[in-house]
Amino acid sequence: MHTFFEDVILEEILIASPYQHQGIGSWLLNELEHKVSEKGASILELLAVNDDLHEHYYGKANYYKAANLIPRAKWLQSYLPEFRQEKQP
Repeated sequence: MHTFFEDVILEEILIASPYQHQGIGSWLLNELEHKVSEKGASILELLAVNDDLHEHYYGKANYYKAANLIPRAKWLQSYLPEFRQEKQP
């Protein structure tokens, strides 16, 4: 039996600095995995910052780099340029 779900997008999870390294983020991630699994999901995809800190964190949680997915982005002209961190070609 196949069940189809609408995509659900959780924009961001941030743990404030004073509360980091206390297991809160791991607990939230585990709860999220449990809830979506209960609903019948077979995979959880996420985007993370490409740095050693996030690589270590998500690696410990058994997330791997999906070789078939490449994040794409485009800055829109209406977005305030002073907040841009990337340059368009």
